[in-house]
Amino acid sequence: MKFIAQILMIVGMLATLSGCGVDPNVVKLKKTVELLNSNCPVDIGVAGVFTSIEYNGQDRCVHMKFLNTEYASAGFIGENKENARENLKLMFQTKELQEMLTELVDAKAGIVATYKLRDSMKALSIALSYEELKEIKDHPLSELERNKLLFKNKIEMDGRRCPYEMAKGIMMEKTELTDGYIVFHISVDEEVCNFGKMKLMSDELKDNIVRRLEMMSGDINLQNELRMMSSLGIGYHYKYIGSKSGDSVDVLIPEEDLAQYCTTEYSL
Repeated sequence: MKFIAQILMIVGMLATLSGCGVDPNVVKLKKTVELLNSNCPVDIGVAGVFTSIEYNGQDRCVHMKFLNTEYASAGFIGENKENARENLKLMFQTKELQEMLTELVDAKAGIVATYKLRDSMKALSIALSYEELKEIKDHPLSELERNKLLFKNKIEMDGRRCPYEMAKGIMMEKTELTDGYIVFHISVDEEVCNFGKMKLMSDELKDNIVRRLEMMSGDINLQNELRMMSSLGIGYHYKYIGSKSGDSVDVLIPEEDLAQYCTTEYSL
């Protein structure tokens, strides 16, 4: 009887709230947001940390905050803001976030995602209105369509980040999609590195890349990327180019080999 009385009391409270003009959809969204926030911070791998999520009743928006590493700095280049905005839209196209998307739309709420770089503390905020979220809900994409758009954005954002130094004497010059591979063009300063020796060590270079994939098996960001590439039939191609000789060393990891490094499920 005590349990039944408690249930009836809760139902009565909800009815009272509704009668006072409180939207039950807003109440439900708030509870979901509070539950998610109680699990923060969440490590999202090399991209950084999902630090908090809150509902603001005044602007009817859910505010998500992320603390990003310099790895994610490409999103803070002005011309990449639209790519970052598109990626936020695509995030809500996943089956894992359909329930939250529905709650946002039912509560007529928008979303604001704020990304802050850990080192420089520069910040970028991206907002999606209720109308935009409703459009996403009403016109869902297939997983293949979503992955194609995500990968297109990734190539564009990675390209704008270049050139950058990977290690002393080694520069990432550009990335591009060619013949079913994402190709990394890497310049090697032959005054710093023994490129002749590198040409004889292509197997060792591949082993180093494979070890990195194995070591990062729990990294959410990498796992999402690997699953996306696998669905699109895309592999990795590392092209090391000597700064003086122009000679190159090619290390390929085809798509069919990437599946063995996919270990974790999708997570925000």
